[in-house]
Amino acid sequence: MSPCSTKALRRSSGLPLLLAFMISMAANAETTDGWDVDGEHADIYVEGMLTEAACTLDMASDFQQIELGNIPIGTLVHVGDRGEPVAFHLRLKDCLRVEGYKHGNRSGNIAWSSNQPVVTVAFLAPADADNAELVKVFGPEVNGVGLRLTDDKFSDIRLSTWGRPTFISPGQDTLTFYVAPERTNSRLVGGAFTATVNFQISYQ
Repeated sequence: MSPCSTKALRRSSGLPLLLAFMISMAANAETTDGWDVDGEHADIYVEGMLTEAACTLDMASDFQQIELGNIPIGTLVHVGDRGEPVAFHLRLKDCLRVEGYKHGNRSGNIAWSSNQPVVTVAFLAPADADNAELVKVFGPEVNGVGLRLTDDKFSDIRLSTWGRPTFISPGQDTLTFYVAPERTNSRLVGGAFTATVNFQISYQ
């Protein structure tokens, strides 16, 4: 398919730790006489913040190219027909056992755990002109097709909207999604196409 380029925006949570260091420099290290004289004493203060992130995104997931291969036009005869879905994965690492809390945008339910972070993902891409649920594809000739994104349960994903909250635990740190071509109500014309999808990840 398309090169599907991905970028991640991560939200860290945790307790800030303020660090303060003082470095003293003396012109004459052998004596303290004249320590207060101008030009012989200086202090450098360094401040920073140490944050605790629930997870970090594996850099291998930051950019992915997904190939849909050759899609026979005969499989997309009617509006809504879909081709074979292809899986792609977002891998997380260094996930900590921290409390997770997230309100589901679509279900209205609250996801909460005392020791598992909760992750939600939003996919951002231009929408197809005929069906705003589909990712727009670009090609010199292709027409009448868009891309459908679904989660690991094959539930439809709404573009630019936070998806279903997912608990992350050690050993279960991979999020799986699917992309499939779908026929729109425009005249179907074959040809090569590409699409670009960005994503954002929220850790709670």
